Amino acid sequence: MNNRGIKTIEHWKCNFDVEIGKDILIDHEHNKIENFILWSGDSDFADPINQLLKDGKSVSIFATARRISPELNATDVLIFEIWKIKDFICWNKELSKEVKKKLEL
Repeated sequence: MNNRGIKTIEHWKCNFDVEIGKDILIDHEHNKIENFILWSGDSDFADPINQLLKDGKSVSIFATARRISPELNATDVLIFEIWKIKDFICWNKELSKEVKKKLEL
């Protein structure tokens, strides 16, 4: 590295949240999608989600309950607890006793 005059290595921070938020709004702008599903509890998505809701789009969030930002909670979007996702996708015999009991009610 020093032979080329490089004395430091620049560490770039990944901004996947920003890129995903931008892609959400681009798809919305082109009116390609009516229903958006987000797999994150990060507050970076609050503004894009609020814009989608303002424009009448459907939004659902899948996240870990203890890791959902207050900003996303404030959107009043339906938030699914990912630790319990098996209760939505498993066969009845694979469901937890707690969920089976709720289904019987």
